[in-house]
Amino acid sequence: VLFLIRHFSKNIAPWMDLFDHTKYFQVFVPALAQYNRLLTCAVAAVSAKHLTRIMSSEIHIKFPEVNWTFKSAQYYSEALQILQSFIPKQGQPQEPPTIPASEVDGIAKKLRNSYFSSTCLKERCMVADFVLAASCILSLYASLDSAESEPDRHLVGAKSLLDAALPQDYAAQHPRNSHLPTLCHAKRACFWFVAREDYLTAFSKNSRTSFDPYSQSIWENAGLLYDSEGLPDCSVIQSSNPSGGCPAERENLVSNILTWILCCIVNLISSTDDIGFATATMRNSLRLLTAQQLWYALDSWYSALPMEFEPYGWLACPPNSDGFTEVFFSKPSSAATMQHYHFARLLLLETDFTSIIFGFGESGRRQKERQIQEHSRDILSIAVGCPDAAALVLMVQPLFVAGKCLRTDKERGNVVQYLQSIETQLGWRTDHVVKQLLEYWAMESTA
Repeated sequence: VLFLIRHFSKNIAPWMDLFDHTKYFQVFVPALAQYNRLLTCAVAAVSAKHLTRIMSSEIHIKFPEVNWTFKSAQYYSEALQILQSFIPKQGQPQEPPTIPASEVDGIAKKLRNSYFSSTCLKERCMVADFVLAASCILSLYASLDSAESEPDRHLVGAKSLLDAALPQDYAAQHPRNSHLPTLCHAKRACFWFVAREDYLTAFSKNSRTSFDPYSQSIWENAGLLYDSEGLPDCSVIQSSNPSGGCPAERENLVSNILTWILCCIVNLISSTDDIGFATATMRNSLRLLTAQQLWYALDSWYSALPMEFEPYGWLACPPNSDGFTEVFFSKPSSAATMQHYHFARLLLLETDFTSIIFGFGESGRRQKERQIQEHSRDILSIAVGCPDAAALVLMVQPLFVAGKCLRTDKERGNVVQYLQSIETQLGWRTDHVVKQLLEYWAMESTA
């Protein structure tokens, strides 16, 4: 079990914490797992499943008799049994589960970290943050086990717990400018993990996100500030100490604002028409307006970027080649954030709603196509720069969209190569994405 917890902390938690400077899943979850069986089983199940995907000779030598497939299923089954009593059933919200006082006292005595010894210890424990963390961790089990983008019940369960922690009608009960109580450390870390997985899952299923980006209360409580137009306030990014927190929070805020924008974009491009208007004309008019707002929101976000999100170097490819310029960032979080920025631009550019920005004539179409190619190549350039493994896990969907837009066989071959290397090196399934790209290119060539 200790080996599996260590494997989780070193190889899985880093990408869950990529945009969290407090490193909740890397630091606090392993510590709590020592005292809570649910977290232990969740961490062990995902770690064992991951080991079956990346089995190395070193692991074979160290544990020659261990059947990791059986171990992962065993821990997963036990985690589900424990978790079943906690997750609210759909349509039946319930109060967050509590921990017995004896267990709270035991954790407080054994853990001397300032996080656990703070005055908020009992409050954190009584709302059972470990259940929320376990739901987030178990959601990875499905992504490792299945090549299909099936609805993930663990992410749904995590969202239900977050909904219970912060009722959606809070904003209606309190004035707009009142001081909102912020989500605690654990819930905030879990919220942003779920929000990112939410828009990535929704994009892959061509559906709307579970979190409504226009329900401001929960996003404000998770740390976003809004301007007078109802968009996240990007001006606070330029402060070296946003919201009175530590400077590192600025980097989190940059990525979190982009997450909100991407949730809006994914909802805009989804094929569902449940946006409250009876006619297609009215729906398209609203989408056109929303696309313009989101395009300019990306402009504001990009113009406010701090220096940490600028690459520190470029290595140009040879002239007259189909290679990509290598772009290097000092932090994997910066590389992943900028790649998802180009991803967001591509999603908008692929719709007809942005045509009004460039114009409907031939010149506008050429300008739009030029931007599509530039953002696609920028995604590949960041991948070629070989960021840390934590950033590579989040590259799958941006690479998929870039691959659909690139034209030459060499460029497309590079996309397939990087997707396959993610699966080979890290164990995260990409074979279904490669298959979708090959089918798309085959259809395009016969069109």
